[in-house]
Amino acid sequence: MEITCDMARDLADIYESGKASEETVCAVEKHLEGCKECRGYYESRNERRTPRFRVETSGIDAELIEENLRKLSKRLRVRQVIGSVCAVATAVIGLSALLYNFIAEYKRKQG
Repeated sequence: MEITCDMARDLADIYESGKASEETVCAVEKHLEGCKECRGYYESRNERRTPRFRVETSGIDAELIEENLRKLSKRLRVRQVIGSVCAVATAVIGLSALLYNFIAEYKRKQG
């Protein structure tokens, strides 16, 4: 099956995820063999996904890494909750100030 450049680019996500059918994989690979432009497109996609740094974990206990990740995750959740509470408190204070000014202005006009 022959595919066009547009088709090859449209299939990039499916192809790279490994969820493409065998027929699709063969068609994309056949197209990439003969198309320098699409090969460059696929290579540039892979470069963007490749991490720019690597953490060396040899000699470190996997359980220690998992424990530290759990602690970090818990800290981040706590910070999110604190941030949310602060945002709500700020909104309540702001609305209270507006309501106070509205009531004060109303009383001034009535009084």
